Amino acid sequence: MYFGIGLGNHHTLTNGLPFDVMLMILAAEKINRELGLSNVSVLIADQQSLTSYARGLSYLEERVKKLAATRQQQISGFSNKLGFKNWNVNCGSEISTTPEYQEILEELRKTLPQVRNQYALMELADIEWFSRHKRTDIKLGWTAESIEHDERWFDKQYRSFLGNSMTFVYTEAGRTIEGSAAPPYSHSGDSYNVASSDDRLLVKPNEEIQKKFRRMPKKIQNFYGHLTNLFASLGYPLTGGQTQEIFQNKDLISARLSEMYKAIL
Repeated sequence: MYFGIGLGNHHTLTNGLPFDVMLMILAAEKINRELGLSNVSVLIADQQSLTSYARGLSYLEERVKKLAATRQQQISGFSNKLGFKNWNVNCGSEISTTPEYQEILEELRKTLPQVRNQYALMELADIEWFSRHKRTDIKLGWTAESIEHDERWFDKQYRSFLGNSMTFVYTEAGRTIEGSAAPPYSHSGDSYNVASSDDRLLVKPNEEIQKKFRRMPKKIQNFYGHLTNLFASLGYPLTGGQTQEIFQNKDLISARLSEMYKAIL
C-alpha cells in the first residue's frame, strides 16, 4: 500500500503540517495490520511541487527541497515513535528521475495525448510506477465532496486510462477549525497560505490545542473525537480508550488530543 503527502499547490507551499495528516497515517497502519501487508510506502510529492509551483526557479526549488526533507523527517518520526513496522518514506524526486519512471511518463505522454497537464501525468505515473515496480495494489487517498479535484479525480483517470490493477481506498478530508474540508496534509482554497496557521490544528510543540478546539463547531470536535478513537483502536493508550462516551464529554476529546501529541512528538 502507498499514499502521498502533498506540499502545497501551484500558488504556494504549506509550511505547517496539519494534525489531520494522522488520519491518513493511522488509517494506513490499520489497513496494514488487518490485511497483513508487507509494507507501507509514503510518497512525499515534491516532484509535483517542483513542476507546478517552482517551475524551474532555483530559489523556489530550494524551498521545495527543504520542505520535502522536513516532511520526510516528520512522517518517519511519527512511524518510528509509534513503532510501525516496514514503513518506507521517500520523496517523489527519488523515483521520478529513475529510468523506469521516465519510461512510464513517456508512455503516458504518447498514449494519453489528451492529458496535457504535467501534474496529472505525474499523478498517473506515480500510481503506475508503484503498480509495476513495487507490486503495490492499494492506494490510500482522501476525499471531500466540496473539493473538485480531491484524490478520487486522479484515481478515476487512472482507472479510465490504465485499468483496475490498483484498489483505491479513502479517508475523510481534513478540516479547518471552522469546519471546511481541506487536504489532510496542507491548507486549501483561500486559506492555502503559508501564514495561515490559525485555521488548522498543526503538528508542532506548544500548539494551542485547547484554544483551537474550543473554537471548533461540535461536528468538527466530533471529527477529532473519531480520530482519537482510531488511535486507541490501534492499541495506543488514551484516557477512556476506544469509547463513544467521549462524544458527551468534549473536554475529554481535547485532553486525548493532547495525549496524542505527546505520543508522536
